[in-house]
Amino acid sequence: MMYKKGKGEAVLYTFLAVLSIGVIVGLLAVGGVFKTSNSALTGNAVLTPTQQAQALSDCGSTKQTTVTFNLKNGLNTTGNDLFDMTGYLYKVNADKTETNVATISDTTGGTETLDCGATYRFKPVTDGSTVNSRITGTFTSNAKVDADGSVVFTTTAPTLTVGMLGSKHALVQVRAYDEEARGFVYNDASGANNQFSGNNVVFTSTIDNATKTSVVAGASLRETYEIRNVDTISDYNDFGAYVLIGSTVANTFGNYWDKVLSVKFDGVDLVDAKATGGLNANEQKAYSGYDYAFLIPAGKLMDSKTHTLYFEISKSSGATGDNTVAVNLDPRGSYLSVDGYSVKTAGAKDTATNALVYPLFSTSIQVTT
Repeated sequence: MMYKKGKGEAVLYTFLAVLSIGVIVGLLAVGGVFKTSNSALTGNAVLTPTQQAQALSDCGSTKQTTVTFNLKNGLNTTGNDLFDMTGYLYKVNADKTETNVATISDTTGGTETLDCGATYRFKPVTDGSTVNSRITGTFTSNAKVDADGSVVFTTTAPTLTVGMLGSKHALVQVRAYDEEARGFVYNDASGANNQFSGNNVVFTSTIDNATKTSVVAGASLRETYEIRNVDTISDYNDFGAYVLIGSTVANTFGNYWDKVLSVKFDGVDLVDAKATGGLNANEQKAYSGYDYAFLIPAGKLMDSKTHTLYFEISKSSGATGDNTVAVNLDPRGSYLSVDGYSVKTAGAKDTATNALVYPLFSTSIQVTT
């Protein structure tokens, strides 16, 4: 815009305007640095008055935007694999507070009519079985994943498509290898020692499916679990998964065992969240019967490839006799709080019973000490 304050000043402004246009055209020519977009998205920020006025102008007389939601399986690189998930849509107000405006359950082309010139946050949740709640990215330029995992977008046109990338939740299988005996371990229901098994598997020893693994004082139980998904193009891990270790009879682990010396996932040491204060109040209650809760970090893919979970538990002294060690998996996920408004992420919910977000994947090892 030029201001009529004198001939010399007008010439200066004209020169600067021409120079700016030339720079922009040059950048576009050499590398496509700038890309036009109606989106004025800046994280959690709302539109400035000028930006909002422009957006409302672009939206015409209705001043509304029809938003289409698409969620694509980001692990499927060969097809347009869309699937549905549930999430809660919040409008970001001028004072940065949020208003819950809709529940979204159709993310394979479902639409919602929203106010134009506003910023919104889509907060996904898991269904606890088939869908992860973590959005891994977007495939439209008008939306982005925020620090808390929400998808943030701004309505600046009559129609808008919000394209998101996520993953389906997997079922897992496991088999055990005894590092001391150097062999695969039988489970109590099978005559084979190298088969992958599903949930609630009970491992015995490398000898047969009726003999317990022997660990004497001064030795260690050293096992490697090989874990893989039953289904392809899916991920068992969501916002991290806990490896819960203890005795199957709660709070008796210390009677038989000294301590867990090491837990590694795919060769990387895991941190005991229970010992380091990493569990929230609901998780502490839900996992009170376990002695350890090692965290596999979010982003560690648990897919159909074979992954390893190694653990070593020392037996220095203590009680002798039969003992069954529990080694269970519990992924963290996002869920709607009991307040009916907030979306939270954890391994256990804030319900009165601290219900788990995902069903527990349970394994146990029968040991004689």
